Amino acid sequence: MTGVILGIIPPNIRPIIVALVASLALIAADAVLNADDIRISVTVSNRASTDGFTRDVVEEFFLYDINQIVRTKSLVQPPVIRNSGSKTIVAVIADALSLNNFTAAVQASLGIDMAQVTATLSSEQGRTGFVLVGWSPSSGEFDFTLHGTDTGIRELLRTAALRTMQHIDPYQTLLYRIGNNPDAEERRRIIEGLEQAIDDPDLLNDRQRRGLLRNLTGIVHLLNGDLASAARDFTETVRIEPTLAVGYNNLAFVLVQKDRFTDAIATVQRALGPEPATSRPELLGSLHSVWGVAAWGMGDTVVAEEQLRTAIAYTPLAPGPHLYLAGMLHRMGRHEEAAKEHALGNADLSFFQELPEVANLYFWMSPDRNVPLTRRSEPPPDPSIQSAPPH
Repeated sequence: MTGVILGIIPPNIRPIIVALVASLALIAADAVLNADDIRISVTVSNRASTDGFTRDVVEEFFLYDINQIVRTKSLVQPPVIRNSGSKTIVAVIADALSLNNFTAAVQASLGIDMAQVTATLSSEQGRTGFVLVGWSPSSGEFDFTLHGTDTGIRELLRTAALRTMQHIDPYQTLLYRIGNNPDAEERRRIIEGLEQAIDDPDLLNDRQRRGLLRNLTGIVHLLNGDLASAARDFTETVRIEPTLAVGYNNLAFVLVQKDRFTDAIATVQRALGPEPATSRPELLGSLHSVWGVAAWGMGDTVVAEEQLRTAIAYTPLAPGPHLYLAGMLHRMGRHEEAAKEHALGNADLSFFQELPEVANLYFWMSPDRNVPLTRRSEPPPDPSIQSAPPH
């Protein structure tokens, strides 16, 4: 059919028609591929602009604060944030063809809804206000108004970004709050918000999201040093969604922390076989690390070394497996090998990113008994992990 149509088109304009059709196809694909984008537009009153907070300055600060939340490393892909002026290459093609509304039309026809945010900063009679209206697939329409305090406009924009993302992506916002070293009161508020989210009737059939939220309550309980509550939450995570490898990983981590090494290994094995519950290298590396430390705690150094080297193969830039292996080799008297692994682990610390959903990427493990829970931001509790020099 295409050949017949091209046959009746004059040869000199056929390349133009083909290029146009190809461009339309690209724009349609762009509409689907960028369905998770968030469009943000910011305006600033004349009075606020004269105070130095121009539209460009306010938008830059606001987008920076939102992206700090979005960039929190997660097991769930966060949305892409663009201001109203940002365009993909394909969108530029659409503009050149005077089809700048084509992407939106395609998305509407496919039932794809993008989050939209419009914000205004104003300053009247010495009082600063930030008015925001928006819509997101997760929460529908939302709006709020914030007024400036003694903390100034910069802090006002940070608060506005947090409130905005709570509507657009509540899960990612919770991750950011957890990873931002919350104090005891903030941890209490996070747990309260998590419990409300888990009980939301709209999530009743969304087992994966409920499982991930329950997993986060366990992480916050770990931050509180409450191993019993954390173990209960991670067990519940697995019950809610048996395919969530992170639940097995974190439960096994708690079991290692409670010196129940055999149970920890059995829990890891449930996640790894016969078909692994995950294909993500970070999680596979974490699972094998837990197995390795648990085997080390049982005195089975052969299995421990095998598992830790497997963890390294999955996540070669993760410092944990290198440092655990260095500590074990040092205790075994294999000091030269230990020094090499120790150096690799320390070199990788600069690349390390906490993953708040995964306990052993957030806390240290130890093969010894009665060791207190220690954050990864602190030195490891095992002296052999901290230093493994040549003999």
